[in-house]
Amino acid sequence: LDKHPKSKLVPEALFHQGKAYAAISPSLPRQLIDAALGAPTGGGCAEQTIAGGLVALSGIEMLDRLGQPPAAERACLEAVVEEAVRTLALTQRDGGWTWVFDSRQSRLDPFVTAYALEFLRRAERKGFAVPRKVAEPARAQGKKLFSQANTNAEKAALLYGLSFWGDADFSYVHRLDRLHPQLDNQSLAYVVLTFLNLDRKEHAVELARALIGRSKLVPLPVRPGKRGRCWMPRHRPILLRTDTSGDLPRPLLTTGASSWSGKAGGTRTRTRPE
Repeated sequence: LDKHPKSKLVPEALFHQGKAYAAISPSLPRQLIDAALGAPTGGGCAEQTIAGGLVALSGIEMLDRLGQPPAAERACLEAVVEEAVRTLALTQRDGGWTWVFDSRQSRLDPFVTAYALEFLRRAERKGFAVPRKVAEPARAQGKKLFSQANTNAEKAALLYGLSFWGDADFSYVHRLDRLHPQLDNQSLAYVVLTFLNLDRKEHAVELARALIGRSKLVPLPVRPGKRGRCWMPRHRPILLRTDTSGDLPRPLLTTGASSWSGKAGGTRTRTRPE
């Protein structure tokens, strides 16, 4: 130890015995990959299908970060993403999506459509084939739903989904920025992530600090609610942390893992957001 460049041993002290301890804990990346591989696929509604696809995408991204991913594991996750894309293509209506597949009379859901926009773009960026006949109508319907949205919560969700495609109305993002004291936590988190997608780090940092400060006073929702047909956003809390470079709170996990269920579909068990 006395030869270690960072050790600060007192020269005059006598050390009769030295001990070193190594703490071995489970690998967080490996745990996330195992969770993605073990998550149920499919589901009875669009939200569950998209959630399963995003969980699989997150697992693929984590495998790629680790390098030389096992072919069998990657192939399994790729199959989930491809199935989710096919299912969304078959259930798309007028460019958007309803909450439940067979709800042909229901209005298109702005939250689920925004969720689908995120998934489709992230899948495309990862090399998956997303048909133009699915993506282009989805973008057009996302803009239409945004123009028809009655609440800032709907507008914030749609701006987030559209920002993955470069279609977010930048002036309205700034409007929500100015209105941020009136936004709920979920909507404010969407605005933070929209600014990050738009490469506006300074605005994202300012709002993220406001969100973190607010969440210390009023915890982010754990159990999903039906108010405003907003089950999906409450189902996906946005976890923020401060990066090692200093000042940017950034998303640690924005997809798949749910505040009410770590699995897309199946039995739900409560977990707590950090």
